[in-house]
Formats: sequence, C-alpha cells, structure tokens
Amino acid sequence: MATEPSSSSSTDPLLELLLPHLPPSTPPLDPTISSTYLSRLSSLSLSSVFDTEPSSLSATAHSINLNLQKLSSRSHKSLIASSHHLSAVPSSTTQLANSLNSLHTSFPNVDAQISSFTTSFARDGAHLQHRQKSHLLARNLDRLLDILQLPTLLQSLIASSSYPTALDLLAHVRRLQTLYPASPTILSVTAECDTLQKSMTANLIATLRGPLKLPTAMKTIGFLRRCSTQSQLDERGLRGLFLVCRCAFLSSLLEALEPLRRLADEEKQRRAHSAGDSGSGGGGGGYGGGTQTERYLKRWIEVFREQSFSIVSMYRSIFPNTLPSPSYSDSSPSSPIIGSSPPPSFPESLPRGRIGTMRSRSSSTLSTISSGLVEDDPDGGQPPDPLASFVLHLVGRLTETLGGYLSSVEERGVRESLLTQVLYAAGSLGRLGGEFGAILGVVECFGMMRQDEDEEDGGGGVDGEEEWVNVVAKHKVLASRLETLAGRG
Repeated sequence: MATEPSSSSSTDPLLELLLPHLPPSTPPLDPTISSTYLSRLSSLSLSSVFDTEPSSLSATAHSINLNLQKLSSRSHKSLIASSHHLSAVPSSTTQLANSLNSLHTSFPNVDAQISSFTTSFARDGAHLQHRQKSHLLARNLDRLLDILQLPTLLQSLIASSSYPTALDLLAHVRRLQTLYPASPTILSVTAECDTLQKSMTANLIATLRGPLKLPTAMKTIGFLRRCSTQSQLDERGLRGLFLVCRCAFLSSLLEALEPLRRLADEEKQRRAHSAGDSGSGGGGGGYGGGTQTERYLKRWIEVFREQSFSIVSMYRSIFPNTLPSPSYSDSSPSSPIIGSSPPPSFPESLPRGRIGTMRSRSSSTLSTISSGLVEDDPDGGQPPDPLASFVLHLVGRLTETLGGYLSSVEERGVRESLLTQVLYAAGSLGRLGGEFGAILGVVECFGMMRQDEDEEDGGGGVDGEEEWVNVVAKHKVLASRLETLAGRG
C-alpha cells in the first residue's frame, strides 16, 4: 500500500521528463495507458530498459501495425462507411433536434385542423351529404336525362299525332309522380307534361269540331276518355263535349250560308215594306215572291238534315250504352244540361184553343223524343242524356229558322217542297229515335198565320193547317210507295 503512492507520484515526473523528447507528431496520450506503461517502465531495471525494452516495443509496434493492416484490408469499406456516418451524426442530430422543435410547435395547429375536419366532415355534415348527392347524381345521370327529356318527347309525339304513345308516356309520368311525390324534378316534369296534355286535349277537341268520320271520331273519343282519367271530365261530360263540338261544326256550316241569309233578309224586308205600302194604299211593287228565301231555306235544310243525322248516328255508335245512374244528392234534377235549349216558343197571335191543341201535340212529341233517349233513376234525380237536349236544340234551331223565313215564300208549291224536305229530315232523324214531325204543324202555322193575318182577319189559319195536312199526307203516300218498292226489290 505504501508503494502505490510512491510509484504514482514518480510517474508524473517521469512523464514530464519524457514529454519534451517525444516527436511533435505524437498524438495525445491516453492518461490511463500512459500511466500503466510508465508504471511498468519504472518497475524494470535499468539494463532491461536499455537492452530488452526497445526490442519489445519494436515487436509490439510491428504486431500492431500488422493487425492494423489486416483490419484495414478486411474491413476498410465498413470503416470508411462508419467514418462517413460518424461524421454525419452531429449534423443529423442537429436537424433532428430542429425537426422535433418544429413538430412540437406545430402540434396545436394540427390538433385544431383535426378538430375542424372532424366537425366539418361528420356523417351528418353538409359536406358529406353534398358529396353523397353528387355521387348519386353521377350514378343516375342517364336516368335523370331520360326523365328530363320526357316533355320534349311528349311534345314531338303530340306534334306527330302519335296520341296512343303520348298517352302511355303521360301514364308513365303519373307513375313517377306517385312514386316520387316530393321530388322537385318529377314535379317540374309533371307540370310541363300537364301543360302539353292540355295542348293535346285542345287538338283532340279541334278534331271533333272539324269534318269527321266515324273511325276517327271513335279514336278521338277514346283518346279523350284516357285523358279525362286525370281531369274532372266524366262520361256524361265527354258525351256533352262531343255534341257541343259537333254542334259547333254544324254552326260553322250554317254560317257559311251567310250570303244567302243576307239575301233572304233583304227579301224579307222588301216584303214587309211592300205589305206596308199596300196597306196604306201606296201600291208598292213586288218583292220577288221569296226566291232568295227559298234558296236559303233549301240549302239550310239540306245541311241540317245531313249533319243532324250524321251527328246522332255517330253519337249512337260511339256511345252505345246508356249512362250509369249516379246519385245527385247535391244537385237538383233540373240542373243545366250541355247543349240543352228550350222547346220552340209559340206566338201569342194564335187563337188560344189552337195554341193549346198544338202545344199538347208538340209536347207529346218532344216527350217521346226524350223518353226514347233518357232512362231516369227511380228517384228521378239523374239528369237526362245529353243527346235528348241536343235533339231539342236542333229542333229549336229548325223551328226558329222556318218560323222566321217560311212566311216569305208566297208560292204554295215551293212551301210544300220545303216542308217535304223538312219531313224527310224528321224521318231520317226519327229512325234514330228523334222524330219531330208532329211539331212542324206549329212551325207551318207561324208562316201561314202571319201571311193570312196580313191579308184578312186571321181566318186563313185553317188553310195553312190544311196545307200542312196535305203535305204530310203526300209525304206518307210517297213513303209507303218507297217502302213497297224497297220490299219488292
């Protein structure tokens, strides 16, 4: 124990003595290694230090040099790589420290962004819902385009008069509206199709108001019946619509006779002026004997006969069945009827007894017309078939025209010819249940009574009635002959 301090204390001065003699290129000495070697050196004898220690150091240095050479030869690549990595360690450590500081600084901002993202893109958030709608729109784009093109397709179908396909397309739109009642797109398409449906209905009604044949009429009524499933037009309204349209067509044909009617009116005025001059002793000239009136009435009766028979027969073919018996708890039996018109009026100038007789005869005929076309329900609450009112309307127009112009025809033969044409019209319409010949006596008396009253005191009404009776008798004889010839044929 006593020697260690002495040796330790002796090595330090020894090292101090040796340091000046070391070469300048000597690397710094490791204190532990130098103290160990100096301790060993101090333990040797002086002769050993001079004799054996240099050779021993030389051998040790040579051995270390060989080991270093072997190590360099064997692991020089690893050593070079390790040296490079080792030289990069300080800079990498500095960068790591800076990155850690930057990351630590950015943690609050990252946390705030995460919170904002979580809040904005929640499952019930607006962004995700908009994204879902966009994806849904992208997947169903072709279907939406097909739906949006439905109004354009319907318009082209209506323009080309492809009504069956157009009605099928409208039914498809109704199904879409039922399936998706809250869809703004479906509601918009439905509104456009409803507008186009009104246009199609107007086209069909215009078809009914023009020249028409039975096949076209049946197709048109079938199309209107399919259109009326979405509207308030029932079967009774459809029948009334048909009659109103055909009545408008009849009126257009009769309005085409306006030039002849103006001539007849002028002739009627000349007749009245001539009668006034004769009554005052002026001796006015003749007015033509009713030639223009005859032309007008003849053409008017021809149009009336042809069209009335065509309308009623077409109606019977299109609507062969009677109307059902709905309950009319909210309406009275006397509700207005499409195409209805009051029965023909009677002049107050006729004697009361003859007026009553003719009224009873006319009312019985009109009741026969109505009873043949109408079937009332047991409670009496069902409105009549529109055809009954339409026939009465036709008879009213006929009586109005004959009552206004027949008196202007002076020649008895011409009047009989015109009345015979009227009887033919009554007979043709009578084959369909609309015989109105019995009321023509009243119409004939309109003209004859006015003529006789102008001449004398009104007693010529009997002659007018006899004239009418003769016309009817001749017509019956001619009709029986025609039936006989038809039976023989």
